[in-house]
Amino acid sequence: THGIPQGSPISAMLSNAYLLDFDRLMSSEVRSRSGTYFRYCDDILCLIPKTCFDNSFEPFVRARLTSFGLSMH
Repeated sequence: THGIPQGSPISAMLSNAYLLDFDRLMSSEVRSRSGTYFRYCDDILCLIPKTCFDNSFEPFVRARLTSFGLSMH
């Protein structure tokens, strides 16, 4: 009833177009924590050194996802 069909040839392009601003926000936040941000369709990987990670990061990600109408699983 919603979303992009998994495996569709257009899935990656549509997710990239929809999440462009999200990627910019996340990349900036992760870089500010000396990390690296990766995303492929609906898979997100944030590599942040332990010394730069704190308990505010997960709520930050959840809030950004919610602002785009998405949720973390």
